[in-house]
Amino acid sequence: MNINLLSIKNTEEALNLGHTKVCELIADGDIESIKIGRRRLITPEAINKFIARREAGEPMVSDMRRLVEQSPTSVTEP
Repeated sequence: MNINLLSIKNTEEALNLGHTKVCELIADGDIESIKIGRRRLITPEAINKFIARREAGEPMVSDMRRLVEQSPTSVTEP
């Protein structure tokens, strides 16, 4: 079994993204991660899944949340 866990820094480098964006993607659930002690780690498989979803044109969780926040709420009157 060959398991490689990547740090946030390694993930930033792998995706060519900044620290804030990677942390946002993890917090939103777009990139799966695990926490061991105080460290947040990402598997290469999680990065590959993220890339595959983006290539397939699936929206990111943060995009969907933004759409929901922007849509007007409908209130029905009795």
